[in-house]
Amino acid sequence: MSQPTVVSRRGVVPFNVTFEATGFTDADLCNCEFAEEEARGFSEVAMTEGQFPAGILSVVRGWISEDDAQKPTDRKVFVCVTLRVYAASVEDASRTAPPAALLTRIVDAMASTVTGECLVSLEGNWKVTEVVPFGELADGQAGDGSVETIRQGRPDGELLEKRILAVFLPQAWVNDYATYIDGQQAVDVTKVVLEMDLQKIHALRDYSDSTDALIDTVALGHNGPFTVRAKDSICDFFEVKDLSDIAESMLLAARKATLKLPGIQSETVSVKVQELSGSRLDWAVAKALGCSLVSAHDHFRRIAAGAWSEEKIVEHLGKISNEQWIIDPITHNAVPIPTFSTSWQSAGPIIDRENMWLSSARYMAPSVTPDADRAWMAKSLALAPIAPMYGPTPHVPAMRCYVASKCGEVVETPASLSGRK
Repeated sequence: MSQPTVVSRRGVVPFNVTFEATGFTDADLCNCEFAEEEARGFSEVAMTEGQFPAGILSVVRGWISEDDAQKPTDRKVFVCVTLRVYAASVEDASRTAPPAALLTRIVDAMASTVTGECLVSLEGNWKVTEVVPFGELADGQAGDGSVETIRQGRPDGELLEKRILAVFLPQAWVNDYATYIDGQQAVDVTKVVLEMDLQKIHALRDYSDSTDALIDTVALGHNGPFTVRAKDSICDFFEVKDLSDIAESMLLAARKATLKLPGIQSETVSVKVQELSGSRLDWAVAKALGCSLVSAHDHFRRIAAGAWSEEKIVEHLGKISNEQWIIDPITHNAVPIPTFSTSWQSAGPIIDRENMWLSSARYMAPSVTPDADRAWMAKSLALAPIAPMYGPTPHVPAMRCYVASKCGEVVETPASLSGRK
């Protein structure tokens, strides 16, 4: 475990801090740049792997410039990297210790050959050269114009493919102080944030109860103090300078463009109720009863989204079948759909409540019941007037009769459901 550092939960704001170091190279790197998109991708990986030191949120950009009067070889260059950091004031931000290991990794990513060889030999003399409050341009002018252009130029329903990553910073009690410990990680809170009211999003504050509530610490296996920072990631997601700049239309567009989790119900098939059987019939009965239905994969995605990475979720989904589940109206947990088509315990109360009449085929002429699938008949005067339903067992025609009375004689069922048990 690294040496813990005591920090305040409150009173810090983001700054863009630029670090500069000199180096030497034989390559022409005067146009080398670590652009915003590359910086964002690097930041997401670094946060996921817990490689950002405490107080550092993300990489903003990087670039390399050359000294004048260069020699043909062994050119002197100035390497600059801007990081977004948290500090209580400009003075504190200017005293940010250069995270040398992180900065070296960024330079490696910015100026390396295809084989991974870094083209710059750094002297390691990193120093802070510029501090700018987040949301302002380098010349000190607020960037409202560019932000407004982005907001107005994005059609409703369109959104860049990015996520809201909250940085979870676990702590432990040391001498009655909450101190940071190892285990920092990025948690995808996109779904949680987009389901919030706009006023609550505007009121979010890092290192406070409002952002702490975005994280499920039980799912992360942490039992102790912690802090969360998410404001910058939310602002980056909506491309605004401040949370108060997020408009209702932007939130609605984001909801429309995201949270479309793949589910088993995306592809359906039309089936005559008289031909329903097995899991398809069970599903149709649950639908006729008005139950909420969800696929196993969709349900797992919802409960794991805040705790697991997408890669880990996909890996786990490959190990479980994508069955349809029912949402228990009391516990709100997802449970297997009852076997209405085979169980008296499940089908019996419906048959009794709807006053269904069941008749065995042995009381019918052979012409009426030409095969085993029509061995039993069910009908009910209490339900909507429908033709009698037939089936191989008493449960099947009774449940077909109930489904037809509620949903009609043809229903749309998930394509992946089996017609037989």
